[in-house]
Amino acid sequence: MGVMAKDEEFENEYYYTEEPKSTYRERTIKAHIRDFDLTLKSASGIFASRDVDTASKLLIENAELPEKGKILDLGCGYGMIGVVAAKACPNCSVILTDINRRAVMIAAENLKINKLKNAKARQGNAYEPIKDEKFDLILLNPPMTAGREIVMCMIKGAPEHLNKGGSLQIVARKSKGGEVLFEEMKKLFSEVRVLAKSGGFWVVKGTK
Repeated sequence: MGVMAKDEEFENEYYYTEEPKSTYRERTIKAHIRDFDLTLKSASGIFASRDVDTASKLLIENAELPEKGKILDLGCGYGMIGVVAAKACPNCSVILTDINRRAVMIAAENLKINKLKNAKARQGNAYEPIKDEKFDLILLNPPMTAGREIVMCMIKGAPEHLNKGGSLQIVARKSKGGEVLFEEMKKLFSEVRVLAKSGGFWVVKGTK
């Protein structure tokens, strides 16, 4: 009984961690996103591990994607956003990053499952895995439960990792911290505009 309680406790554990403690349980998720029928692997200890979360789906379905260049899926989880971006932009190079080692392992498997040669998954905190690299697009569903300091680091660090004319596109619930993020983006980017709104979530684009 005690073991079951412990497993239950970690089932929805704080996912913004390098090494999840939950018992490893794989899941398969089927989804239709941006005209693609997807088969995705997920696992316990990863954000929204049971199904495609509403906010991430809203972001990738409304994201303005480049025809060519480099895309970063920042805080990729099991990699749905990066997988769709790589499928939709075959002439782009896509990098998926996450602090969570389990998430990165699963994201890499999802790239193989979906036969994507133009994408790679890397482990590390925020921008650490890409250091001096620059991108044409950064996609981010901020890990709000990780705290404002971590999320603000991701927002404020975006401009130095973007090429001129590149953009940070994020999704957040406006009434639960999103408005603060959007206001910060207005300080950092020459142009900020709303791409979509649904269920309290906003998709916002900041262009360098």
